[in-house]
Amino acid sequence: ELDLGEAELKTGTASFGEDIEHKNGERTKLGFEAPTSISITTGNLELYDTLWLTLSKHPEVSISSATFGLRDQLEARSSARKKALLAARKKAAEMANTLDVKIGLPVSIVENPTTTYGRRFNNVSRNSIDFTLSDPNRQSQLEPGLISVVEQVEVTFRLQQ
Repeated sequence: ELDLGEAELKTGTASFGEDIEHKNGERTKLGFEAPTSISITTGNLELYDTLWLTLSKHPEVSISSATFGLRDQLEARSSARKKALLAARKKAAEMANTLDVKIGLPVSIVENPTTTYGRRFNNVSRNSIDFTLSDPNRQSQLEPGLISVVEQVEVTFRLQQ
């Protein structure tokens, strides 16, 4: 028995079918299988080690992935977007200053879709906020890391003399 505390448990998909082994061009029916996809959501990262070790003790259980995210993702994206807009304004002001002009009001503001690989050869200000996943002093199978929240904006300003 595993105490998940306040974790949220959801069953995603469940199916039932024959467990077939293919060997030397032959099909052998081993029995039946019932794969089930479950999702466990918790804010307690300390639970990860216990959950992983408990489930791995069962040979009939196969774990295909673990995904980490932010509970307050909208707030983190909003904060990153504000920082990106401020960075865009600062960069535009520095560029305008080089040409002995000033920036005026924005003509357009566009939020660009973000990707993991970034764009090349454009003039987009990019900012991110990193959140630490766990205590770096903790000895665990799960090493502390960062979740990056990236927002890209493109702002066009009027120029003034």
